[in-house]
Amino acid sequence: MNKDFLKIFPALKTKIKGKKLIYLDSACTAVKNEPSAAAQKKSLLESGYCAGARSFNEASLYAQEKFATDRTKIAQSLKAKPSEVVFVSGTTEAANILASSFPFEKGDEIFISALEHNSVYLPFWRTALQKGLKLKIIPIKNYKADFSFFASKITEKTKLLCLTMASNITGGIEDFQKFSSFAKERKIKVFLDAAQYVFSHGLNFSGLQADFAAFSGHKISAPFGTGVFLIKEKNFDFLKSSKLGGGTVKKIEKTGNGYRPVLLDNNSSFEAGIQNYSGAAALAETLKILEKADWTNIRNKTSSLSAFAKRRISSVKGVKILGEGLEEGSLLSFVFEDKKISPADFQLYLSNSSGYSFAFRTGKMCADLACLNLGIESAVRISFGFYNEEKEIELFAQTLEKFIKML
Repeated sequence: MNKDFLKIFPALKTKIKGKKLIYLDSACTAVKNEPSAAAQKKSLLESGYCAGARSFNEASLYAQEKFATDRTKIAQSLKAKPSEVVFVSGTTEAANILASSFPFEKGDEIFISALEHNSVYLPFWRTALQKGLKLKIIPIKNYKADFSFFASKITEKTKLLCLTMASNITGGIEDFQKFSSFAKERKIKVFLDAAQYVFSHGLNFSGLQADFAAFSGHKISAPFGTGVFLIKEKNFDFLKSSKLGGGTVKKIEKTGNGYRPVLLDNNSSFEAGIQNYSGAAALAETLKILEKADWTNIRNKTSSLSAFAKRRISSVKGVKILGEGLEEGSLLSFVFEDKKISPADFQLYLSNSSGYSFAFRTGKMCADLACLNLGIESAVRISFGFYNEEKEIELFAQTLEKFIKML
């Protein structure tokens, strides 16, 4: 990437306790960019009014017009219709909305892969308990969701498939098109978790054989508390929005024995309350930046980093890499072959003995189902954005080798 372009990520120059930051934790959250922060500040200070259909004063109409424009820009970036965009705080909120809005009936089945993040698994686990549903977990085979299991276990009661597009622990990408196509042929609704996918691949919602998809803004360098829940238009009449409040109702009518709310249609019925207008402006700006950088360039750079990491870490004796097809993703996880070695101890070692401040992840990565399926207690994960360089991975690998030799 052009060095001048990378200047928009000032956090990369940050020093932590006087040490240069080596940021290898983009799977947790991407480094934030200056133009996005500027867009959010501008929105807050110059159009921070009460938008929506609540008021018709000029200030409100101006804010609403700006919000609608940002929605259109975001939709265009994601190859979706503006009416298919529902603003949420992130993937977690999207999964909760879908789990509680889907018109399940007692005995219905939900399939979720064992690679799913807890933010997807837990909402459907709770809904299954509350409504008497069967929650079936697709096991992991060769570090991927086992398609043959899914294909052989569905029944006429299967109503929904939830699948990550890219695992946050085993890396690579899932064969989501194969799963989606199979499910759609059998009239099974499909929800794709794109949280770990968008920053390295972009998203073409219209090209997905999926009914729903979601991602978090902070994982693509937009502010925290931003995100998009994408819903194909035909599904708005199917879902029963569980998130109601101001801005979701046309009117409330008086009836013979009480009152009856008349809700708004489509995405309006899912966006209750004052919206994160400045967050939408920042998210639109971030997607504009990523498009300018070119998704093909981003994909090639991230793939190159993942391939280098795989080669370099695999050369370190005493570690086992988790995952296959890592070049297709943006991260690499590994475990120590000696189970007495703790990933947490390794992280502590880097904090106390290295001349650099390494940001990476240890633990279960909020992917408890995957850890249980893979039989691991804890892992080490390094993850990349297009702003990373091979030399940063090399420094990490050298420190890892020193740690193992010290034991």
